[in-house]
Amino acid sequence: MPGLFVFSPNAASAYKHKDPKPEEIAAALGVRYLLKGSIRRVGDDMRINAQLIDGSTSRHLWAERFDGRWADVFALQDGVVSSIAGALQLRLVSGAPATRAGGTSNPEAYEAYLKGMDIYNRINTPEEFAQAVKYFQQAVQLDPDFGAAYAQLAWAYWDADVGRVVVMGLTTDVAQGKIYETLEAAARDPSPGYYQLVAELMVREHDSDDAVTVLLKSVALDPSDTWNYLSLANALNFNGRPKEVLSYLDAAARVDPNSWMDYRRYQAGLAEFGQEKFEDAVRSIDKMDLISADPRAKFYALQVLISAYGHLGRTDQAAAALETLRKVVGRVDRGPSQLMTQDYMVFKNTADIERLLAGLTKAGVPELPALAKAGMNPKDRLTGAEIRSLMFGHETRGKLVMPTFLPMQRTTSVDGAVSETVGQRSRSGTSWVQGNFLCNAFPRELTSCGAIYRNVFRTPGRDDEYKAVYRGHQFEFSVVK
Repeated sequence: MPGLFVFSPNAASAYKHKDPKPEEIAAALGVRYLLKGSIRRVGDDMRINAQLIDGSTSRHLWAERFDGRWADVFALQDGVVSSIAGALQLRLVSGAPATRAGGTSNPEAYEAYLKGMDIYNRINTPEEFAQAVKYFQQAVQLDPDFGAAYAQLAWAYWDADVGRVVVMGLTTDVAQGKIYETLEAAARDPSPGYYQLVAELMVREHDSDDAVTVLLKSVALDPSDTWNYLSLANALNFNGRPKEVLSYLDAAARVDPNSWMDYRRYQAGLAEFGQEKFEDAVRSIDKMDLISADPRAKFYALQVLISAYGHLGRTDQAAAALETLRKVVGRVDRGPSQLMTQDYMVFKNTADIERLLAGLTKAGVPELPALAKAGMNPKDRLTGAEIRSLMFGHETRGKLVMPTFLPMQRTTSVDGAVSETVGQRSRSGTSWVQGNFLCNAFPRELTSCGAIYRNVFRTPGRDDEYKAVYRGHQFEFSVVK
């Protein structure tokens, strides 16, 4: 029903098992009509009781009972929709698809998907997470064209930390590979969840332009999906368009005013920081629960907060926030550093990342992790201009020296196009100079930035004149052409 505003399921579920007056709900959510009812199921038999209520008067406009079999669940849903449209004197679009984008017409696959989502939305343990994954896998086995189930399965692989990966019987590398494998299947019938994850990956691969385009498609598919708007806010922040972010955060609040509050506050703080409103950024992020168990929003927000404190000269508060960030990344990284920030905070415009790094420098955040810069002398480090002169338009040859030894060859064009082979693995991507760092973006990989030093310990006759120091690996190389 084009033009009909519908609240998100999450917002509506906040009233489950409660019995407030209809006018109270309508006033709180800013809606006119409420659909209230129940579903009872015994075996394959089911009954839907539904009432349509005018929230301004509490008057029942329509009530009906629908009886049928679970095998006919989609026809029952269509019956409810048609009845609501008739009661509101709305016209259904002729020829509109019977199922949502990425949906299924297989009741068994639909049931497996719903069971998986029920667990996934309240998961607490790796075992519960693995059970949700099994339901999603079952759903796509029952319907190989079930795009939304494939998308949710890809999100599960994306969300799988080390503990969850172990319970699923996978390695981290295998789980990462399955993200893209599953997304390819989800692309056959794209759902909002598919577009949201694709956009998340695009942003991290230094492609926020396409991420914004993809998410606008997702909004058109489901204007009541909160994550469409939150994902757009994220893509726009990294795309250098922070002034546009607030309208999408407002849209997210419109369809669901109470969910994902920490993530919203982080996005608001990032948008304010991008406009150099450092005091406002601090106020937004300070409203977050920065000691919660959920690491994702606070991992990013703390870096923005530390930088804002740095710009404001609040060294004591910056130090306290930095200590909190150390606890967040302690088990998964080598400690906070500007290398870590550049790998995850992938801005399109150099001015945006330089603003963030400048504040981190003022707050005392090191450029490189201690282990990465061990044995390196700052006077041997190349500037951004020297990196560009050395790398762009040249071919280099050498070897990966950490974490293992593998031969390496790389060609970087004048415009930054990269072709690189490390061991038996070849890849193509893009390079650019960011401050005094060399950054690389390759498809299906996290963006990485590193510092380059003259290698004073080189061995004559070997390709080891320079050393490139990244967060988790190091190269020795020479220019050969």
